[in-house]
Amino acid sequence: MKNQYTITKELVKKWAHESCFIGRNRTIFILYMIVAAAFAAIFVMYAFFVKSSWHNIYISLIMCAITVYKAYPERIINASERYKQLAKLNGASAWGMVVDFADSEIIVTEGTATASISYAGISKIVEKKDKYLIFLKSKNYIRIYKDAFVDCTEEECMDYIRSKIGMIDFLKSINKKK
Repeated sequence: MKNQYTITKELVKKWAHESCFIGRNRTIFILYMIVAAAFAAIFVMYAFFVKSSWHNIYISLIMCAITVYKAYPERIINASERYKQLAKLNGASAWGMVVDFADSEIIVTEGTATASISYAGISKIVEKKDKYLIFLKSKNYIRIYKDAFVDCTEEECMDYIRSKIGMIDFLKSINKKK
């Protein structure tokens, strides 16, 4: 059972956009926006109510702009740079991603790199509109797309993964009783 798709520059940018709004990154994004709003409020206060010197106004505007930049555009720029490095490493502008669900482990191959992940390393599976996110105990996740399954259907593969996770949980519960 495999999930296979092609990684392109547009896909990497889409991932960067999505990552801003998943889990703790969503909290960080909200905190950045709160800080930016505070700097904007300081700007308004200095500019209109306190009639302060212009350097205080400029500092608050610059801090507001930096905070907004750190919240979102920086992630997109970093994703573009990461894509350039990966494209150079793989020697192509697009490369394959294969997630192979073997009997004893998940084998992830991206371009020329390969990693093995134990089914015991899975903490949860989250279903999204067009994909599944398989979260690992190492705080990373594997993205598999619903329309990219090879040699099986989406339902067969997800049932297989869930059975592997369930079997591991069952074995752990038996070992705890001893």
